[in-house]
Amino acid sequence: MKYYKMYMDRQGISPEVHEKLLNLEAPKRRPVWTRYGTLAACAALIIGLGVWRLAPEAAPAEDTQNACQFVPDYDSQPCEKSAAAEDLSPAPNPNGAVKDEYKQALDRGTEEAVSRGEPQDNLMADISATPLWEGETFASLAEARQEEAFAPYLPASEPEGYSAFSGTLSYGTLSVFWSRGYDNIQVSVRLAGSRSCNLADPARPETYDLSLYPIPWCDSVPDELREVVSAPAFRAEDMTLSIVEARGHGHDTGGMTYSFSVLHSDGTLVSYRCDGMTAQQVWAMVEETL
Repeated sequence: MKYYKMYMDRQGISPEVHEKLLNLEAPKRRPVWTRYGTLAACAALIIGLGVWRLAPEAAPAEDTQNACQFVPDYDSQPCEKSAAAEDLSPAPNPNGAVKDEYKQALDRGTEEAVSRGEPQDNLMADISATPLWEGETFASLAEARQEEAFAPYLPASEPEGYSAFSGTLSYGTLSVFWSRGYDNIQVSVRLAGSRSCNLADPARPETYDLSLYPIPWCDSVPDELREVVSAPAFRAEDMTLSIVEARGHGHDTGGMTYSFSVLHSDGTLVSYRCDGMTAQQVWAMVEETL
């Protein structure tokens, strides 16, 4: 290293080279985009090739023709409803109720009731006398009672202390409703054959008396009695105040609530759900319709 330094100290350059060195300029930096231009071009090429490889191949002419023949031309040919489509068809609308379909639905409900041993003379009805879907609403009890077929089974007067009345008529069922805070009263009248029911035996309190079963009922009510205990119906001639009392239980508003149905001799079924009333008030509402 010592001799190398001594050698270099004795070296010199010509004036021409020295002048060129003094006049040298710093190299210019290329723009940023030029440094990545090649990389971006390569990436675009790779992506384009990948998309081209993944794209589905065009279907042969024969396959395309077979696929198109399954698309119906609704403008040139009639639409035929298959059996599956008939099962999924919507319910009749108020502008075109289908009486035959409605009759079949009522017949199915009646057949189910008869299969449970309910009296056929009370449940089999003349379907032709049952009104189709009407979709009416009522602004008052008096207006609802103008429906002559339902009026005998509706309350004769408004329940005291309740307001916010509403009434509807659809599919052979007329319902009236009142509210008072979180207490509600609902009476639904279903014409003969429009719904099956679970008849309770007044001689067997275990089929309807809620006082025999502590809450939760899912644990205390036997499985074979669960349906009838939860929604029992009684023949009109068997109804008494004691049956109404047996259907009462505590409501979350602090009062009592009662729920049951009454099957009249002509097959009309009237369902009651009364919150905040006494057993005597509920019985008075039922008794006037018997």
